[in-house]
Amino acid sequence: MTNRVALIAAVVTAVVVLLGLTTLLIVRRRRRDAKDNYNQPAPTKTLTVDEMSSALATNAASYPELLQLRLDANGLQIWFEFQRSNVWRAEYNSRAVAVRRMRRGDLHFAGEILAMSRLDSPHLVGLVGATWTAPGDLAAVMEFVDGPLRDLLSDSTVAMTWAPTKVAIALDIARGLAYLHSRRPKVFLRELTSRHVLVSHDRTVVKLNVFQLLSTRERELTARMADMAWMAPEVLADDKEPTEAADVYSLGVLLTELDTRKRPLDEIKAAHAKASGIVAGTLRPALSPSCPPAIQRIVEACLNHEPRLRPSSTKAMTMLEEASKDIVEPKNAQTAPPSKSDDR
Repeated sequence: MTNRVALIAAVVTAVVVLLGLTTLLIVRRRRRDAKDNYNQPAPTKTLTVDEMSSALATNAASYPELLQLRLDANGLQIWFEFQRSNVWRAEYNSRAVAVRRMRRGDLHFAGEILAMSRLDSPHLVGLVGATWTAPGDLAAVMEFVDGPLRDLLSDSTVAMTWAPTKVAIALDIARGLAYLHSRRPKVFLRELTSRHVLVSHDRTVVKLNVFQLLSTRERELTARMADMAWMAPEVLADDKEPTEAADVYSLGVLLTELDTRKRPLDEIKAAHAKASGIVAGTLRPALSPSCPPAIQRIVEACLNHEPRLRPSSTKAMTMLEEASKDIVEPKNAQTAPPSKSDDR
């Protein structure tokens, strides 16, 4: 009997050791593959002679300023890429970071890093620095925040109420927007969606992903996707440059998204019908019946069809701060499971 127990113990021990070694090898291989993929050239496009000259001139002008932001590449450990997005999860000197690489042919990347380096707010994803070994492999290293607000809103297993969670998220978003509009010159976003807001797992850290918002390539991609529900009527109508009023309209749409936890106007599938309804002012996102009256008033003001009648971003932030005092946390809000019939 004793020999049998000893044999079983030996087998279990061997299995545990084997599993541990296998896991270690898999982790090491994934890290090695991630590093190899990171070191591969970024996707390319054919450049004209004029574009090549412009790119060389841009890099020559920008790199002296970037020297102040340069990090020691030896301190950067690449982990994995986020869904082939050219954004990588990494560590820099044991600090969690996200790394966005420059794609070849991107004439704006260096300028976008410099623009981001001039922004400093606890409500924006911060720039840690930049790395490169040659002009073509420039990368922005940013602080890491777990994931987009859209993913959190889509997760029906996560209970969220206006007090304390949603109003805190809304306030952080509004404060980030007000900061951007306080800059000289002002920084406008064109559209602000839950994809552009990053939230920590415990929901205590909420930041605007400003690099994504300022990215020229990201704006071009958004235009192709016709993701118009967050865009102000006047921007859709004339394809005008963004303004503070247009950004405040986007904030209002984002508040409806926070309230319902659904993509705004997602029930309208025809792009033309959606665009024409937004431009005419006959179509806008609805709020839930249980939305607090104070939030309803803010949304109503932000979504005013007339741009000059919308509040400034600072005023919208102040309105949200006042609203946060009036919204009372429901009893048992933290323990109540989310309703299956209403994914708020």
